[in-house]
Amino acid sequence: MPNIENFSEKKEIEKDLEKVGARVEQNKEKLESPQLEKPEEKKELVKKSVKQLTEETSLESADVQEHPVSDKVKKDDEDEYLPDYMEDDEDEEAKNIVEGLLQIAVDKGILKALRKSKKYPPFIQDAFHDGLSDKLIPELEKRGKI
Repeated sequence: MPNIENFSEKKEIEKDLEKVGARVEQNKEKLESPQLEKPEEKKELVKKSVKQLTEETSLESADVQEHPVSDKVKKDDEDEYLPDYMEDDEDEEAKNIVEGLLQIAVDKGILKALRKSKKYPPFIQDAFHDGLSDKLIPELEKRGKI
């Protein structure tokens, strides 16, 4: 079974990272204090940017049949990328969906995963945005976007 990897290991999603980075820079310019010293400030900036990209993406060409979301992540790594508030959640289906969306982001691209996430309830979307933000922060820091 595939395992969620780092974005830096996937050259084909560099364009998506550039789009997220550009959105982050736009939102950062609008802040009163663009110095992001606290980790939660970075996360909120990235999450806001990801949400905006989600709203902008079309459901068309979501590529959902090609990459199902269940059973895509090794059980050993299950909680590693989940938002903290989901780790103790009993809803295994929700966890699998969020992990699957994160796997799609790594394998097929961030925008494809954002399109796919629009088909799920707000709780799933929000958890996915949180998990995705956690994975994006190190990549955006490497690129000097935050």
